[in-house]
Amino acid sequence: MRHRSEGHVPGEVSDAKDDAAIDAQAVVADAEVERDLAELREIRLARQRMADGSYGTCVDCGAEIDPRRMLAQPQTSRCVECQALSERA
Repeated sequence: MRHRSEGHVPGEVSDAKDDAAIDAQAVVADAEVERDLAELREIRLARQRMADGSYGTCVDCGAEIDPRRMLAQPQTSRCVECQALSERA
């Protein structure tokens, strides 16, 4: 997308609206990549917790994470209460 916005094909008509749409699409694509990378990091950390035996234990308070939460979000590292506190901070 970025390559398309950097140079125009001869004879192609472009305007600010087209350029803004291309830029917005690039921003969304970048955000999606960042989200995917963050999820991969969370998965890698969850695998490390599995290996060291701490998987399913909240990294903040040390309590067992509800198994239903683990099923819904296997890479989670916090119990519901600690996650809520983390998001408020």
